Amino acid sequence: MKRLLLISLIALCLMDLSAQSDLSSSIRDGTQLNEDQKALSELEKLKAEGHNHPDLYFNLGVCHNKLGRPGLATLYYLKTLSLDSAHPEARHNLKLLQDLSPSKANQENNPFLVQLLYDILAWLNHARLAILVLVFLGLTVLCAHWLLHYSPDAEKGPPILLLSICTLLLVMASTVLIVKQQRSSRDNRAVVTVPLATIYKDEGTLSSSENLPETSIVRIVSQRRDLYQARLQDGSLVWIKRADLTRLQDI
Repeated sequence: MKRLLLISLIALCLMDLSAQSDLSSSIRDGTQLNEDQKALSELEKLKAEGHNHPDLYFNLGVCHNKLGRPGLATLYYLKTLSLDSAHPEARHNLKLLQDLSPSKANQENNPFLVQLLYDILAWLNHARLAILVLVFLGLTVLCAHWLLHYSPDAEKGPPILLLSICTLLLVMASTVLIVKQQRSSRDNRAVVTVPLATIYKDEGTLSSSENLPETSIVRIVSQRRDLYQARLQDGSLVWIKRADLTRLQDI
């Protein structure tokens, strides 16, 4: 009898400790949720004041991800990379979200050399390209000065060769910088920010064939009434309701 009472007492103590642990865990979860929501509100205020820094959009994406909004997190990571294509944390977090996406059409499988080229172009963000343009411009001026003051009797092959190389590199770096700036200012990408977005093959009949999961990335081609015509990453054209998508230009 005493042994039974002792076992019952120990069981009651363990149940009480477990309840206290669950209660403290829920309190911690609630406190963390409130902190994330508070941080999001502060960041939204900074964005409303006109701040346009890549780290601001990255932190907004992190907050939305913690609050269970992967679609909005993807959107803000894309915005970060639109401003700074070499942002390592945004690229890492975006890749994780895309890898977790159940849609295979949302995942790009490029050949190795193509992916390597994309990675190099991503590493060359606006700031690095601007530095390269200045460096190649300086080298081009030096080579031109060298050629102009080169001995008339000497072979002019070396200065002409160096001037041609520096000029070519200057033109290439300037072209990439201009193209990246134009693409950043005219970015037509959008993200599915609802749990499931219904896609339609035909605008007239609006017969749904499949759904796109949250975090899916598309490119807006045109707009009709309350629908967007979008191009998926596999190249196919579909129609999606405007309410299911959020464009990068809208944030």
